[in-house]
Amino acid sequence: MDETINLSSPTIQNEIIQIMAHNVQKNVISKIKHSKVACFAILVDETLDLSNVEQLVLCIRWVDDNLIPHEEFVGMLPLRSTSSESIFNAIS
Repeated sequence: MDETINLSSPTIQNEIIQIMAHNVQKNVISKIKHSKVACFAILVDETLDLSNVEQLVLCIRWVDDNLIPHEEFVGMLPLRSTSSESIFNAIS
């Protein structure tokens, strides 16, 4: 059987995006772990998207060895509710 892989299918595209996002997250975490300053903050905000789903935006702000601040977008997570417990669980 000659099966071809359709790299333009939505499923494959989403998998590729998830792999790339995971690599970005690993790089950011690695930079923070290897910083001698070890100073960081987690920034979160929630917003309603066009499909009326609450989305939690997650960023990390950190300082490198030269005391230069960096702010990295980590991701967006859908929220089932905007309760403090739901937001805490999403961050955890």
